[in-house]
Amino acid sequence: MLLEGLRAFIDGQNDFHVCGTALDATSAMAQIEDAEPHVCVLDISLNGIHGLDLLRMIKAEYADLKILCYSLHEELFYAERSLRSGAMGYVMKNEDPEVLLSALMKVADDEIHVSERIGRQMLHQIAQGNSRESASGVDLLSNRELQVIQYIGESCNNRIIAERMHVSVKTIEAHRSRIKDKLKLNTSYDLIRFAVRWVEHDSNPTKLQAIN
Repeated sequence: MLLEGLRAFIDGQNDFHVCGTALDATSAMAQIEDAEPHVCVLDISLNGIHGLDLLRMIKAEYADLKILCYSLHEELFYAERSLRSGAMGYVMKNEDPEVLLSALMKVADDEIHVSERIGRQMLHQIAQGNSRESASGVDLLSNRELQVIQYIGESCNNRIIAERMHVSVKTIEAHRSRIKDKLKLNTSYDLIRFAVRWVEHDSNPTKLQAIN
């Protein structure tokens, strides 16, 4: 429903036409090859492959394709990671449609789009020589490990996570072990506690430093 609504909104604009839509990575790559779009609007929350991994795949094969990330996740963390992965903009789904339209226009014109708040934050990070991600240590995690953290925080067990990511339960167990090592978490309870608080604070990033 969201996809169809988004398509109808963009198609209703004079300057844009939707040439294809996809619900998974395989279909997305096929649609890009067939339709040769100028701009791709990408949701980073996908089952299976992480949206940021798909973003890198797209950029590796279609270097000139402009990508705008459109997500529920708090931009204070994900906007920076999206831009580093090759996106030219980031818009949260709770923004007004006019914000999305403005972002599309900017990205189509080879301009970067983030909110004013994030623009200021990223400039501050550059000036300070550090990254906002490091406040909680999640900068150490790969996109797949971050996806596991998200699912754990949503109370998914290993079997459900494995099904959603299309991998084995043993692979998820290995991810969990590496996450604990990277974040210096001693027990599975510590990992679950971290993940739950991470998901809770995804919409309140000013408290990220308190996760640990």
